[in-house]
Amino acid sequence: MCSSGAISRRSAGPDGHQDDRDESAVEHWTEREIDKTAFKDARLGQRFGELLRQIGDGMGGSIPFACKDWANTKAAYRFFANERVEEADILSGHFAATRTRYDDCTGPILLIQDTTEFSYQRANTSAIGITVNRPFNCGLLSSYHSSSLQ
Repeated sequence: MCSSGAISRRSAGPDGHQDDRDESAVEHWTEREIDKTAFKDARLGQRFGELLRQIGDGMGGSIPFACKDWANTKAAYRFFANERVEEADILSGHFAATRTRYDDCTGPILLIQDTTEFSYQRANTSAIGITVNRPFNCGLLSSYHSSSLQ
């Protein structure tokens, strides 16, 4: 099994809630997933670091939930709409970190993917568009396969 050696800036306290006491002492996991120098403007790299930390700390929630207030939410949407921010800038640090984790691993690497199905149960299914029709269901099936690198 491979480990990324992930160190979280926040750790759960005895009651299960996040403990911020060691916040400045340990690197946040998002720092290893960002290449701030990939951005055309250093301020954009800095802002992306802050934004990814907010979203990472609110994992699974919406952007407004992760950002906690309207000013940060609006700033997040402005960042993503900025014409100077490109997908490659955002992903370059993650790709490099993934490559490092892969290089550090000595055992098998599992590439696990998911199958997702959307169900649209309606009286008039033609209004939905092209879908997969089954006897009691109408929906879109997106199927992926798992792989293994040895």
